[in-house]
Amino acid sequence: MHFPNTWIVTPHVGAGVVLLGMTMSEVQNSIGAPCQSPDPVWGSTGSLRAGWHENALTILFSPRADYIEISRGTELDPELLGIRVFEDAADSVVAQLVAKGYTFDRDDPELGYSYVFPGIDGSLWRPTIPSDPGDTDGQHFSSLGIGIRGYYAHTKIPHGSLPK
Repeated sequence: MHFPNTWIVTPHVGAGVVLLGMTMSEVQNSIGAPCQSPDPVWGSTGSLRAGWHENALTILFSPRADYIEISRGTELDPELLGIRVFEDAADSVVAQLVAKGYTFDRDDPELGYSYVFPGIDGSLWRPTIPSDPGDTDGQHFSSLGIGIRGYYAHTKIPHGSLPK
């Protein structure tokens, strides 16, 4: 089974050949069996999380794919709305999304580490924030996640259609 390196991430649609709303069987038919068996998600009733490609791709099923996360550290290269999320500097990625008309949740308690964009039900995360301009730690995001429409409905930013 071919596992692509570049993953075009489309809000509310999916990542690469994996579409939000797919069943576990449909995902397996597209990209093969997971390397991490489906495990129950802590605190949920009936949700399962499974991982592919050294767990660089994880999918939350409730019972269909509700959330897709791609993590840095392997050759997986996500592109969100034309932005190379792991190649571009984190501040640049945020600035490019804002320039495209997307708003992030400024009330996020992990802001700086995490940026949640409710309008596209997407999130970006890094484990640390650079302490100064020469600090290489935290210069790039470590994960990108997208969810079904309304996945981040708990945020204070109203949902709407994608900017034109």
